[in-house]
Amino acid sequence: MCDMYDPSNIRPDYYIDHYIEGPIAYTEDHVPVKRLRFFKVCPQMAENTLKAFFERFGNILEWRLAKDPKNMCEHCLGSGVIYSSVEEAEKSLLNYIVSLEGRDLKNTLQHKCLSGEVLYANAEDAASVLLCYPHCEEGKYFKVEPSYTWKQPDVYGTPTAQQSQSTPILSLPDDCLVHILQFLDLGDKIRFARTCQRFRAAYKIAATGSCKTIDTDQFAHMTLWDIYDFFHLTGDKVQDISCILSLKTRFNDEVLAMVAGYCRNLVSLSLHAKAIKKDIMLKMPTSIEKLDFTYCEEFDDLATILKHFSKLKELTCEVTDLQEVWLDVVRANCCPSLEVLNITTDCDADCQILAQLPKLKSVTIKSMFYDKDPSEKFIHQLVEHKAEQLERFEDNSDCTLPRRQLSLIAKLSGLRALILPFVVGMEEIVTEFEDLKNLEELTFYCSKMSHAAILDLFIACPKLSRLTAYGVAKPERELMLNIVTRVRLEQANKEMHRKLPIELGLNRDLKKIDIAFTESNNSSPRHYDLFLRLILRDYYFRVPIKRSQKMCDMYDPSNIRPDYYIDHYIEGPIAYTEDHVPVKRLRFFKVCPQMAAENTLKAFFERFGNILEWRLAKDPKNMCEHCLGSLEGRDLKNTLQHECLSGEVLYANAEDAASVLLCYPHCEEGKYFKVEPSYTWKQPDVYGTPTAQQSQSAPILSLPDDCLVHILQFLDLGDKIRFARTCQRFTAAYKIAVTGWCKTIDTDQFGHMTLWDIYDFFQLTGDKVQDISCTLIAKTMFNDEVLAMVVGYCRNLVSLSLHVKAITKDIMLKMPTSIVKLDFTYCKEFDDLATILKHFSKLKELSCKVSDLQEKAWLDIVRENYCPSLEVLNVTTGTGCQILAQLPKLKSVRIDPQFYAEDPSHKLIQQLVEHKAEQLERFEDTGDCKMPRRKLSLIAKLSELRTLILPFQEGMTKDIVKEFEDLKNLEELTFYCSKMSHADILALLIACPKLSRLTAYGLVKPERELILKIVARVRLEQANKEMHRKLPIELGLNRDLKKIEGLIVKNQVTVPEETIKIISNDEFYDLDNDSSTQKLLLFFNGRIKMNYANILAQYSRK
Repeated sequence: MCDMYDPSNIRPDYYIDHYIEGPIAYTEDHVPVKRLRFFKVCPQMAENTLKAFFERFGNILEWRLAKDPKNMCEHCLGSGVIYSSVEEAEKSLLNYIVSLEGRDLKNTLQHKCLSGEVLYANAEDAASVLLCYPHCEEGKYFKVEPSYTWKQPDVYGTPTAQQSQSTPILSLPDDCLVHILQFLDLGDKIRFARTCQRFRAAYKIAATGSCKTIDTDQFAHMTLWDIYDFFHLTGDKVQDISCILSLKTRFNDEVLAMVAGYCRNLVSLSLHAKAIKKDIMLKMPTSIEKLDFTYCEEFDDLATILKHFSKLKELTCEVTDLQEVWLDVVRANCCPSLEVLNITTDCDADCQILAQLPKLKSVTIKSMFYDKDPSEKFIHQLVEHKAEQLERFEDNSDCTLPRRQLSLIAKLSGLRALILPFVVGMEEIVTEFEDLKNLEELTFYCSKMSHAAILDLFIACPKLSRLTAYGVAKPERELMLNIVTRVRLEQANKEMHRKLPIELGLNRDLKKIDIAFTESNNSSPRHYDLFLRLILRDYYFRVPIKRSQKMCDMYDPSNIRPDYYIDHYIEGPIAYTEDHVPVKRLRFFKVCPQMAAENTLKAFFERFGNILEWRLAKDPKNMCEHCLGSLEGRDLKNTLQHECLSGEVLYANAEDAASVLLCYPHCEEGKYFKVEPSYTWKQPDVYGTPTAQQSQSAPILSLPDDCLVHILQFLDLGDKIRFARTCQRFTAAYKIAVTGWCKTIDTDQFGHMTLWDIYDFFQLTGDKVQDISCTLIAKTMFNDEVLAMVVGYCRNLVSLSLHVKAITKDIMLKMPTSIVKLDFTYCKEFDDLATILKHFSKLKELSCKVSDLQEKAWLDIVRENYCPSLEVLNVTTGTGCQILAQLPKLKSVRIDPQFYAEDPSHKLIQQLVEHKAEQLERFEDTGDCKMPRRKLSLIAKLSELRTLILPFQEGMTKDIVKEFEDLKNLEELTFYCSKMSHADILALLIACPKLSRLTAYGLVKPERELILKIVARVRLEQANKEMHRKLPIELGLNRDLKKIEGLIVKNQVTVPEETIKIISNDEFYDLDNDSSTQKLLLFFNGRIKMNYANILAQYSRK
């Protein structure tokens, strides 16, 4: 695949998964790594210099270096330059822009940086390169990663004897192997095919029919090697592929490159990616007839991309600002064969030029506007250019379609299918629809259209055989009988042009319609079957959520903002919650306060059936669409509060509740509102109908309680909850089982649980939870609900981590004041942070990485003493953050500077020296920029420091080392400095009399003399009775541990067990379970995870 799928053509914004075990690195497919790929190499670095860097680690068998058109290094991008001020940075950028004038920009930006591959003779040498992170030579950084699994020399293992023919599976005939493959998932099928040539042949037979249509969701648990082999073996058979390339698939560019390289018979391609690149699309096969860009936001020269697909017949695109592109597409005749067009438009987009596409037969328009339908101009052009050619028109706009647009649409005489949104004035233009002689399908929503008008519409269109009219709450039997009569009349007159049976779509339960016929005088209630079939159009319901009987006070729907919908489904005449409980109780919200009266709203629901309970109240959270569109010039505070309405309704029959849900969208007096099922635990039949108690002879009930507790240990959290829900005895066993393990909870555990399961978990266990991490971005479905449950039930909470975009004051002020630790690391927005922190009077640790918090927020926190007990602070430095140095009990600070120019952390350190020089015990800087000498000098004045962790710095000179003599209590020091000599390291150790853990990154080849001198220094301090260090001394190095051990043994160096211990940093180090192994997790540079492991365990045993 060298020519069509080369790594140099792919942009690696991420790293291939690998791990290190012992002295060897392995790919995610457990293949030893010998071949490495390096990229983003500065062109100013000579090849000999770069090769010399890699030769330090071991013997090189192969070497390749080439220009890289895709990956710009940090030096060329300018990110490696540090400016003393913002003005200097702006001036430099301006000079760079001026220097580009008159130059070929494409040649300037491309073919500048370098990339290549290196193959080592030994896997240990390749692992040593990976461990030496970050990779830097002559002050210029570059990236190194393992090459793909299939490019490793040992990908199929070392030569061994062939598999014995007596292996049972090899004795099976080929048809049995093909049958076995049917029971394997895609990843296992590929690994099966990879085993031997016979298995591969069986796979190709089995895959002949099944792989024509592929969704890349199937690749979720496959490695890149598995995906590569799939396309390599099966790509020529794939005809339809859906590539979801946002989060679900790890290898975006690689997958597209494989599609382009191997799927040469592709007919349909759906791309769900943020950006579509021209380079990769122009390599796709021209056989493609259907392109779906539904979830794509950006395009690189869309006109050229479409011109490449000369056979394209169907296009779907939801980007709205492409008017200039559409002009190029039409004028250059980029889509000569396009017949089906699905687009999204807005009010400013001039897409009507697309009506001039020569072979256009079907158009679907989507818009998100309520006040104006941007499709009107488009329809004008369609009438002008495609009145007799267009066969299908669908308008998915959210706005109401006026009468004048209906009149325009009625002029599209060639239409066969017409799908419209909410329409006004349909009764007035029924006669105009007589021009639609070929119309076979019509769908629309019109709440005020009479049955007589529907019949007239049916008669006006002689070929109409599928009519769906939403909003007709109570269709009468006469309508259907009249349609049947009309069909018989057309047959009698030999004027029948319709397809039978006629399909009539209604928002009604079919059983109720049958009953209506049964109660009539008709002797045969199903006599219309030959002529009429009733249909119900199904929607995928994700309808909004909310609340519980026992949680009325602390967990009320009015306090929760439903931006998403509860999963439910409809089966037969009944709707069920996601927990398979029949729905009888519904919740409605976003009800406009201008809706005439409560009686009007109640009358709407009474149309569907008998109501047992009714509740209506003002809703402070959910603004209806009508009120949102009329805020201009009004008192915003009074407008947003207590204006719109919400409530609940309980039906006697589940069929009636389902009928309400099916009547979508919900509208009364021209004003829309939302309806959803209430929570599962609020449904009357949540625990089923009364039945006889479970027989005591059931086997599980005969088990003693301790056995039930033991069984619970083998269940996941969701099954534990469902087990506890069964009966009181099981609930008691659950409470005993969870006593210890539920103190710490991560909401990732809720991933496969329903909201009812989560609710029962908090109800049964919330008082035992002390530490909870709420990941509420994408992994948990019920963000606000989970937070409300934490508030309501976790009254003994000590630690809370929130990974959510925005933190609202309302919910945080209800949290228990017992919280000692707050982690807002992944939160981007705060609603009055000062007031939130004031609520937590016992707070001792705070993590917050929002860099653009207003200076006033920090001022209020400090001056009003909102955090009197705060000891540990982890922040991203921003303007005004230096005031935090005045927090009274501050002992530990971790900062994450985000600026290369004026670093606000410098001012913070100055304030720490002024206010906390004798109190601060720990300081950590995880910034990406180099630390200048002046900042090191300031840090050296923090005399009470016990732990100091620094980023890359070049200022650790002898003068600074001498200043570190003031750090008499320093016990741990971590830093990166590639130019520091071993003598300076030893001097640093001597300068700090309590230093017992020293980790120095960037030392490629530490010499044994350094270890010997440290041992000698420790012995000297012991002899002089000046030993203040904890032994053994822990020395961190970027070296393979076995090589250091070999170095020590080879040179006959005796390292006493109690004197020194050497530790190393591994990205993916598999730590053993030895009791002497210490684990330390450090986020270096704010993103690289490194583990420190004990490597002298065997020396300790000796």
